[in-house]
Amino acid sequence: MSKAPLVSVVMITYNHQDYIEEAINGVLIQECDFEVELIIANDSSTDKTDNTINKLIATYSGDIIIRYYNHSKNKGIMPNFIWALNQCDGKYIALCEGDDYWTDSSKLKRQVSFLEKNIFCSAIAENSMVLYDNGTKNLFGIKKSRQIKEKEIVRCRQFATASIVFRNNLRIPEAFNSLIAGDTPLFLLINKEAPIYYENIVSSIYRRGKQGETYKFSGLSKRKKLVSYNLFLNEFTNENYSQIFNLHIRRIESSATREHKLSRFLRSYINRIDNYIYKLYLKWFNVKQHYYFDIANYPFYKKIFYRIFG
Repeated sequence: MSKAPLVSVVMITYNHQDYIEEAINGVLIQECDFEVELIIANDSSTDKTDNTINKLIATYSGDIIIRYYNHSKNKGIMPNFIWALNQCDGKYIALCEGDDYWTDSSKLKRQVSFLEKNIFCSAIAENSMVLYDNGTKNLFGIKKSRQIKEKEIVRCRQFATASIVFRNNLRIPEAFNSLIAGDTPLFLLINKEAPIYYENIVSSIYRRGKQGETYKFSGLSKRKKLVSYNLFLNEFTNENYSQIFNLHIRRIESSATREHKLSRFLRSYINRIDNYIYKLYLKWFNVKQHYYFDIANYPFYKKIFYRIFG
């Protein structure tokens, strides 16, 4: 009987056929002297993600335990993520979504060693490279190694999701299931237990503008979810940062107003163009009709005219 894993790696995926192999291999290259399990939660992808995962599993013969689940019905990004977290048996949990990947084979060993020695820290995160669709890269963070403050998490993301390892002692609130995103709420929840330490070491790639990301919402739906998201975070942080969250909400609402005004202008402009084109068409049709009737008595020329002008 194998020992319980020390680390559970959670990898949620949906339509990541172009990225999932790199994501999985980034986990499988880890050099660890402890048990690791990789939990892959495929949220009923409609592309070839499932085929790619099964091929990798069939050819892998290493020590990392791979537990693969392909849901028969799409759960949604947050329910799938929380479901995967609940499958973890490890003392620690590491994250890597199916379109990001780890680049440092000593990442897990280094981070677990830190948490074993620093029992008063709830998690450790590291720096990442941001990879854009056009191939350019830049650093995710530029700040020095330090303990992350709650206000920093609220203001903006301090590190990529794929860079964090945290203790498996969280109770995920039911409300997380309906949120549009889970990164910031999770980091705030972890930070409530004990500080998160940030190490300025690059160990992963975070993709931006990625084509594999297919959890999308319509404009109105997304705005509603973003407003609800900020209202939830404001309550979750005991309204200590109301000014920040209210500013976010005002920006969302301002964006909606601008879009509405632009939409009205474009509709009006397009209608005017349509009317103008229609008038030109009528004018041209009348000209065609005039000449058509003039040559109606000449079948040969009538045939040529009809071929040219329809």
